[in-house]
Amino acid sequence: MEAIMRIQDVFKANEKEIVIGGTNSNYNKLSAKEIRQKIGRQIEVHHPSGLVSRIPVANVEVSDSLLGQKNIFILLPSESFVTKVQEGAFVYSLSVSE
Repeated sequence: MEAIMRIQDVFKANEKEIVIGGTNSNYNKLSAKEIRQKIGRQIEVHHPSGLVSRIPVANVEVSDSLLGQKNIFILLPSESFVTKVQEGAFVYSLSVSE
């Protein structure tokens, strides 16, 4: 299991999906494709409350910031357990490589 990011932003994309966003300075030199491969198809979210959730990944978008950091946005299905995802939670990859 590899740490992907600390969630810095959570917003509703539409009625069926939410987006979580964050950064990881260890990923700044990786390509978007390499970051997507590291994240894989399922993540584990460690909430500040101690709750741990395994959540399927619908999509991953990666963009470059003006400061040269990779901004990572993960699209998740908007199911009841996912709506409890909050800023400050940590995201871990469950896949070794896709």
